[in-house]
Amino acid sequence: MTKVGSGKSIGRGGFRPGAGRPRLAPLMPVEHLFYVMRNPKAEPAMRLQAAMALLPLYPARVAEDDTDAAVPIGKKAAERLAADNPDAATPMGALLARRAARS
Repeated sequence: MTKVGSGKSIGRGGFRPGAGRPRLAPLMPVEHLFYVMRNPKAEPAMRLQAAMALLPLYPARVAEDDTDAAVPIGKKAAERLAADNPDAATPMGALLARRAARS
């Protein structure tokens, strides 16, 4: 070790409490349920219980399609559906309906 003018030693490394990368934080309860539900090595009964516990926390996004069955639909799918079937009540929809009727 090297001495400084005041007589104190300068350290060259070594163990320091609290230094280094922090350890992983414990999982929150919802994260743990997701981990159990998605773990293929977990027992099926345990995975099912985790899925049932998560059901009330995440409501399903549901829309009806032409088959009269409820199907989950996302934002992009809804935009695609709206683009394929324009609303004739809007000016743009009326224009597209007239063009479709001509061809």
